[in-house]
Amino acid sequence: MCENCGVVRSTVFDEQEQALFCTDCFTFLHCKGNRQLHLFLDASNVLLLMERLDPVVQEHLRRARPRVMWAITKLQGWTRGIEERRHYQRRRDLIMKVQRRWRGAMTRQKLLHMLDHYKWRRKQIQNYFMPRTTLERKQAKRKFQVAVAQKDVSAKATKSKLMQLKEAVLET
Repeated sequence: MCENCGVVRSTVFDEQEQALFCTDCFTFLHCKGNRQLHLFLDASNVLLLMERLDPVVQEHLRRARPRVMWAITKLQGWTRGIEERRHYQRRRDLIMKVQRRWRGAMTRQKLLHMLDHYKWRRKQIQNYFMPRTTLERKQAKRKFQVAVAQKDVSAKATKSKLMQLKEAVLET
């Protein structure tokens, strides 16, 4: 009978645990984890099983068991490493996706805030500095033109003085 449930006739012999299981219990217990790579035999052939349980065969198994267990643990480590890398890449991709979305949302929020601030500032400046009547606008326009003309005159005068200085330096 199965050593796990005790109800069904055993059909599988687990070599690592030295136990007999029915097919359902064996697949349930060995579906994941360290037991996934356990070696097993078909227990339906009683002569083969008796031969396996023979002390001489057991001695050979005892000698080979450390090497087999070492190989199994190595395989488990490799599979665990592969699974960890796969999960790490998934987690990293998910985190990067969340970070990009968060940065995008923050950037949009900052830009909208800057735009609102710019609109508010522009409105404040227009209300405070800009003339309201047409007469005031014309006077402001004339002042601006006079200031630009004075700037042009001073720029031309500075340029001519620099040219005279350059000529004087070249002559000497």
